[in-house]
Amino acid sequence: MVKKVIAVGMLICSFLVATMNFAVAINVTTLTDDQGDVGIEDIETEQFTEVSGKEYLDITKLVCSRDYRKVTIKLTVDGEIMDKGDILIWQLAFDEDLLEDYSNMSEEDLTALLYELALKDLVQYTFELNTYSSDNDYLKTYSIIYVNKEIIIIDDDTNLLKEGTSSVSGDTLTISFNLPSAKENLSYITVFADEFSNGGEINYLDYHGIEGEIDDPLGGSSNNGGNGDEDGSGSGLLIFASLIVILVIVGVAVVIFLIRR
Repeated sequence: MVKKVIAVGMLICSFLVATMNFAVAINVTTLTDDQGDVGIEDIETEQFTEVSGKEYLDITKLVCSRDYRKVTIKLTVDGEIMDKGDILIWQLAFDEDLLEDYSNMSEEDLTALLYELALKDLVQYTFELNTYSSDNDYLKTYSIIYVNKEIIIIDDDTNLLKEGTSSVSGDTLTISFNLPSAKENLSYITVFADEFSNGGEINYLDYHGIEGEIDDPLGGSSNNGGNGDEDGSGSGLLIFASLIVILVIVGVAVVIFLIRR
């Protein structure tokens, strides 16, 4: 009898864990892009010439998910994500703390450094994520730039977000960061893949990039790991807690029923 109770208890625990994963459901939007649209665009004539051998720029799929404040973006290309270049030139433009570290350099040395960075070949994956706040009818844009295992995230007020992470697995680049407010709803995303060489004179790119609307019906439902500010309405967590209580009650009832048998 004791063994039967333990077995049933383990079964209920497994069910609870699975249900918890379901209850904290993540909103997911998947966008796809045609293959074979990588090339060079002539700025003067606006003519686009397709090229081969640049599969790491050929975007095939984008998956954007939202788990309360946490946003996760997964970009898949036809080849493998290319890590080439130095993101320092972007960091110096927007990271005041980092720029302070270079403040002791002479103007001549700093200019030489920037010139050296500008001449480096660079592969860059750029994301523009639009959010919408229903509270104050406010649109906001986040720019995310990935270069060679590093990212920089900037909002439309050029404020730098420093909590983002990135990882690469073969053909997929994954980026995650927390929105400042849980009440921001994801609305639209645009992604570009570019390679700059010869001091920026040559630009290979996925011509169309990928863009689309994001399905985010649960935006603002709770606060994911925040600092306990006013955004934590808790409605999502309340539903989740209620569901767990119901499952526990049902589980206990099942155990009692089996014991009495």
